[in-house]
Amino acid sequence: MASTEVEIVNMALNRIGQPSITSAQYTAGTEVVPSYCVLHYAQCRDFLLRMHLWRFAIARATLTATTDDPIGQWTYAWSLPSDYLRMLYWWDDNDTKKEVSLYSYELAGKVMYTNETPVKIKYIKKETTVTNFDPLFMEVLILQLARRLVVPIAGVKNTLKKDIDEELVPLMHKVRVIDKQEQNTVGRGEMDTWNDAMFGFGLRDPTKLGSN
Repeated sequence: MASTEVEIVNMALNRIGQPSITSAQYTAGTEVVPSYCVLHYAQCRDFLLRMHLWRFAIARATLTATTDDPIGQWTYAWSLPSDYLRMLYWWDDNDTKKEVSLYSYELAGKVMYTNETPVKIKYIKKETTVTNFDPLFMEVLILQLARRLVVPIAGVKNTLKKDIDEELVPLMHKVRVIDKQEQNTVGRGEMDTWNDAMFGFGLRDPTKLGSN
């Protein structure tokens, strides 16, 4: 399993028939191929993290007040964590889901406006440490990255991209199956995982998780 960003990038490059690059080339990002890899890697990773309730990326935080003035109907303004990507739910001191109405808060940028205090949330964080990635997430990331790099690097629009899409279908099915198997081991606040992400964003075809 990959342990660095450049190893993931090289697996994606190899998937579309391209040679590997070195860590120095990736860090510099001045050559054509490494520059495309740098351009797409972080966006692809964060897109996938936000699209699904990956358990390795779940974090909790007690929010702190901001200097912003509350807007509209809201009494308080709270700063979201710097690594925040997606809201899951509120939790209490017993680490159980807190029943707060969907309309009890408003998110604007990195600020949450609400009438509640204090505010403790579980959320999906921007996990950047490769060694913390779930193996299934890593495999999806490799394929999605390869899918994005096909046209600008390999110059192939139909055959390789179609092959990758066909490979993604059973992989996404496996993710859904494992999600269901793990549901009995998590709190009910984490029960709505894959379907919540896919259908909530209007995506019924797992091959449409990437761009183009």
